[in-house]
Amino acid sequence: MTETAEAPDSDESFEVPNLDVSEEQYRRYCRIMMRDQQRRLGRHYSFWVFATGVGVAFVGAAAAAFAGAVSDRGAATIAVLAMASYLAGFWFNHAHAWRRYWRTAAQTYSDEAALWRQTRVAIDGAGIRSATPDGTTSWEWSAVREVQSRDGFVLLWVGKRNPIVIPDSALGSSARRDRLIAFAKARRPAAPS
Repeated sequence: MTETAEAPDSDESFEVPNLDVSEEQYRRYCRIMMRDQQRRLGRHYSFWVFATGVGVAFVGAAAAAFAGAVSDRGAATIAVLAMASYLAGFWFNHAHAWRRYWRTAAQTYSDEAALWRQTRVAIDGAGIRSATPDGTTSWEWSAVREVQSRDGFVLLWVGKRNPIVIPDSALGSSARRDRLIAFAKARRPAAPS
C-alpha cells in the first residue's frame, strides 16, 4: 500500500532541525549535482558524440587499411594504432577523472557532513529559510524555479546551480516528504508560457 500526499495546508510549515547525511547519501547528492552540471553544460552528450566520432574514424581507418584501399599498409597500420592508442588514452583519462572525483567527494564528506548537521531549514507559506553557523539565508517562493524528489532527496532549486537539499531521512516519512513536495509546488510561481 502506498501513501498519497494530502492537499497542502496553507498554515502548514516544515522544520528540519539538521540535515544529517550518511556517506552514501552524500555520494548520491554528489552524483545528482554532477549529472545536473553535465545536463546544463551539455558535456555528457558532447562526450558521447566525440567518442562515437573517434570510434567511427577508427573503424573506418581499420577497414580501409585491411581491405586494401590504402596503398601503403604500413602507414595505415601506424594510423590505426595511433587512433587506437588515442582512444584508449581518452577512455582511461575519462575513467581516471571519475575515480578522482569520487575519491575527492569521499575526502570532503567529513567536512561537508559536519556543516550539513549544523544546517536548519524552515519552510512555510512565506518561503524558505536556511540557517547555518555563518548566518541565515531566506528565499521567497518566487525564487523557487523547480521542486524535485531525486535519489532520496527533496531539491528546491532557487538558482541554476545549487538547490536547497533536504534528505528524505530528515523528513521522517515518505508521507511527510510528499506533503512537503506538494506544499512547495503549490507555492512556487507558475512556469512562463
